[in-house]
Amino acid sequence: MEIYYEDESIVVVRKPAGIDSQTGRTFAPDMVSLLKRELFLRSGKTDPYVAAVHRLDRNVEGVMVYGKTPQAAANLSSQIRSREMRKQYQALLTGPLHQTKGTLTDWIVTDPKKNVSAVVSGREPGAKKAVLHYEIHPMREGDFLPGFPLEEEERLRLWVADIDLVTGRHHQIRVQFANAGAPLYGDCKYNPSLAEKREPVRLGLCARALTFRHPASGRTMRFSLF
Repeated sequence: MEIYYEDESIVVVRKPAGIDSQTGRTFAPDMVSLLKRELFLRSGKTDPYVAAVHRLDRNVEGVMVYGKTPQAAANLSSQIRSREMRKQYQALLTGPLHQTKGTLTDWIVTDPKKNVSAVVSGREPGAKKAVLHYEIHPMREGDFLPGFPLEEEERLRLWVADIDLVTGRHHQIRVQFANAGAPLYGDCKYNPSLAEKREPVRLGLCARALTFRHPASGRTMRFSLF
């Protein structure tokens, strides 16, 4: 975990892959617990307030902002609901789309018991609209997360998608690109070719940048992985 910025209202961090973004049902480490411990060590304040206002899948690395007061958390949550907060992602696709730039709009239904989502017609109960804008290009040297484990042959077969996420549905990016015929690299859940793979593969997805208004000052802030 790396802290990019901290003040009395917020803390902005780089969440590593493999750690839950908020307190879960297991005893595994999560970002809220890790941040509380770090802030306690820094300030000595017992049980500091840390609120998750958005989520990242456990196996996704990326920029996240947490509220350090109830007022800041409420303000950030309001920015998410009003779509003022801009979330930019980058994904490794196993194939190209028909258009190198465009918008994916689908209706998604989530099964919380199985922890999966699926694209449906929109007439099904519980379906929610999912929208993202994308631009893709063949993978080049230096694209995506520095140090991401890839063989040279794999790089030649992958495409990079720069994504502006409009809505924030469960597994949205993974489900929408799989439905469009270009599943994400390493996605054992939504990539049919990896369904029988026993060895875990690092998911080719990261929350590259986050832009929002500071909940106290109103100043526009932007943080990026690279």
